[in-house]
Amino acid sequence: MSYKRTKEIRKKISEALTGRRLSEEHKNHISDGTRGKNVGIKLSEDHRKKLSEAKMGKGGNKCNRWMGGFKDYYHQKAKELFGSPYCQECNISLEEYLQSHKHSFDMHCVSKDFRALQQWNWYCVCRKCHKQIHRMEK
Repeated sequence: MSYKRTKEIRKKISEALTGRRLSEEHKNHISDGTRGKNVGIKLSEDHRKKLSEAKMGKGGNKCNRWMGGFKDYYHQKAKELFGSPYCQECNISLEEYLQSHKHSFDMHCVSKDFRALQQWNWYCVCRKCHKQIHRMEK
């Protein structure tokens, strides 16, 4: 159990350590510690390899601490659920759009609550229309 030192105690400690001379050996020891040397337990190469293998593929939504996703995660999910082969604003087809652009359609979130994966909350639109929607919202 730790406790917070009062200002008086911290001042007394500071005064006691002021002007204290450290040996060269002690200075080198402190220096080594700040460079990441002699910190914590040294793990064998075999043990580090096993830890690395245990963590493989457990990032993001596969991690046991995953609390729901990031903005991109929900945009991707919305695209899988509500994606359309046509822009819902200008009706350009995805095939026609991809001939002149490198990227697919965007998903626009109406309510700004990305976790609401319902049809009314998402529009599948081309980048040009998506920018216009955001300009109109300002």
